[in-house]
Amino acid sequence: EATTGRTKASELSGLGQRMPWAFAAFAFAALSLAGAPPLAGAWSLMWLIASAAKAGLFWAAGLAVLSALLTFAAFGPIALKGLFAKAPEHPFDRPDAASAFVIAPTALAGLVTLLVLFFADALARFLGPGLSP
Repeated sequence: EATTGRTKASELSGLGQRMPWAFAAFAFAALSLAGAPPLAGAWSLMWLIASAAKAGLFWAAGLAVLSALLTFAAFGPIALKGLFAKAPEHPFDRPDAASAFVIAPTALAGLVTLLVLFFADALARFLGPGLSP
């Protein structure tokens, strides 16, 4: 909304033609939330499914898979329509784009997520002594 003035998901079709980085980031986030490997969401989904199956709670493992599928069903079409539909004639209400107060926190969160991915072992070793009972 900060840049386009749009507030509904149905109004986002084609905006990926004008905002490719934003919609590519949204597509990756949607895939990660749905648990697509090798993105971060896949690890938590895998651990939930494996732990539930190990405990004999196969219904819980099935719910985790169903949750991932429903998440993809909800966010996937938005990302696809945003990236591949025809661009709207008047995509922006504010031609000066989004402010730094909108972009900076999102970019910082993405950078921290990438750093945690690459330094997960070092972080686990650092936190390990404080987490043991």
